[in-house]
Amino acid sequence: MNLCSPAVIKKKGKWFIGFIKPDGEFKMKGMIGKLSDVKELSDYMTLKRFLKMKSKGKAPDSFEKEVLEKLDAQTAYILDKPIDLSRKEWEQWWWAEFHKLCLRCQFECKQSHRVDIYDCAFLQGKSP
Repeated sequence: MNLCSPAVIKKKGKWFIGFIKPDGEFKMKGMIGKLSDVKELSDYMTLKRFLKMKSKGKAPDSFEKEVLEKLDAQTAYILDKPIDLSRKEWEQWWWAEFHKLCLRCQFECKQSHRVDIYDCAFLQGKSP
């Protein structure tokens, strides 16, 4: 599963902000005092909830444990907005998945799952 998300992790009793890369490694951007320090910049959700959303409700608890072990973290929270990401990290976050309508479509105009689609050829029943 491709996580590609900005995150806050707790490691050895300290809080760090960073980015979970496609390979599952955590790239640290800095240290924060407590989780609520990012509340003004971004909303966050637990890793468990994020994994359930990504796997459409079927994420086993063991997968959360595997991810935490790979991150070498006690706990992790996924941020809904990128904070201090490089251009490459931002692109990985934005394009982590295609929109669910685009996955079924034969056209090449794929969009990120982060956008709302109001009009497209697939919805209009047009052929390529």
